[in-house]
Amino acid sequence: ALQTTMDPEELETMLAAGTRSIEAWELYLQAQDTLSSRHHGSHTGLGDDVLDLLQQAVAIDPAFADAHIGIAGIYNSHFRRSSMMKLAGVASNAEARELFGEAISAASAHARSEAARLEYQALLADAEVRYDDLLAISKQWAALQPEESDALIQLMAAQLFAGDYAGSANSALRAADLFRDEGHSLAATYQYLHRVDVDAALSMVQEELRKTAVRGSDLYQAHRVLLYAGDIEGAAQLVPQLLRTMDDEGSNYMVKIRQACAEGRVADADALYQQAAETEMRQSNDWLFLKTLGFDDRARLSLLPFDNPDDFYELGSFMSYTTFDPNDFPYFASRLAEQGVSRPPAHKIPFACKRD
Repeated sequence: ALQTTMDPEELETMLAAGTRSIEAWELYLQAQDTLSSRHHGSHTGLGDDVLDLLQQAVAIDPAFADAHIGIAGIYNSHFRRSSMMKLAGVASNAEARELFGEAISAASAHARSEAARLEYQALLADAEVRYDDLLAISKQWAALQPEESDALIQLMAAQLFAGDYAGSANSALRAADLFRDEGHSLAATYQYLHRVDVDAALSMVQEELRKTAVRGSDLYQAHRVLLYAGDIEGAAQLVPQLLRTMDDEGSNYMVKIRQACAEGRVADADALYQQAAETEMRQSNDWLFLKTLGFDDRARLSLLPFDNPDDFYELGSFMSYTTFDPNDFPYFASRLAEQGVSRPPAHKIPFACKRD
């Protein structure tokens, strides 16, 4: 606490996050550190541990907006099917959605600026599968803060969800320029950009790989971009380093399956899929495994139970994939049509296993 009060930069960061309580700030930092240090390992109990720290922070300072948003993010992860971070203390997804909304409302009530309020409302629109509202809010935020990389990343995602792929690519390129100026990784941009402009994403990956040190999470995204671009040999060269740097078993299986499919080793990919059965990643996102393996019908059937008025929001988790076809799910597609959302035809994963 004494170090914080004596460090002008740390104190400024704390105040910008929305709290004057050093005790609440220390709990928030501990939550962030817990999330970061265990993000690519086992997710069991992670959400509960982080949530407990954040709830302690807002109990001390109820006006701590960033802590409320952190709480919202944990609940959001719980009810997202593609997320591996689940909460033991939440009875149902409906309860998690309600608690998420409460956290967003608390954050909005204490928002430090109009830009921050728009950011929070964008999170709510995304979770509620209101992509027309999400796009409008994201445009307002980006217009208000055109040099803010987070605003451009949000706009990039909103445009992708709404089917404006050209706009999404443009926002990604603008965000990448800001990340370069800030000295940050470009992975947040090429993670999505490769789905709408693979050449631009490949250029970013090549730029990243020239660095002396690249994080395992960034290598994971880079490996996928290389496969999308058809550089199977280049992707293969990343695999040993990837497997050494990532300690999430499910992600490691996905890397191996992608590489096996790209190289035409279908039997190896199928065997790896069976071995991955107990991993958190396969259980939370079996759709992605099945699509990569070339089992498109099985992938569609795995999500079909969610195509109803109570569970359709689950399908929103997959809108970041341009290989996801909303028209496979009539109720979900009807909700998008009501919003005027129309996406280009879904494409196949270019390196997916080829089936006879």
